Amino acid sequence: MIFEDMDRIVFAGDSVTDMGSAQPVGEGLFENLGMGYVRIIDNLLAACYPERKIRVTNSGVSGNTSRDLLARFQSDVVDLKPDWVSICIGINDVWRQYEDYCKIRHSAFIAWDRVHPNRVGATLMARAFLEKCEFDYNHGNGEVH
Repeated sequence: MIFEDMDRIVFAGDSVTDMGSAQPVGEGLFENLGMGYVRIIDNLLAACYPERKIRVTNSGVSGNTSRDLLARFQSDVVDLKPDWVSICIGINDVWRQYEDYCKIRHSAFIAWDRVHPNRVGATLMARAFLEKCEFDYNHGNGEVH
């Protein structure tokens, strides 16, 4: 996996990232990371790589456009001195401009309003992110170190 012990990952974006996180920057226990894909990523990192202390930060702000994120990028991303940054933004720039024609299931299966992922959609986002980070679901074989 690409993340090392003591790395910090900052997730920046709009409501899809935010999902009820603490503002302006969400970290730590309880629901500070929100209820979406950022929380799932943090849970899986902790469960599968308990020996690595990876700091996950949610810097998503509901309603943000790309321009909004650019305006706060220094304070909400760069100043946090991340080792890694993930950006998920754009739905508010083109909100519902394009219709989604799901080939297998209706789009409501992963996002009821076709914007905000439900638990299934958030899990799919987390899984896609972690796959690109060389995440190994079998790391540690569930053993607590």
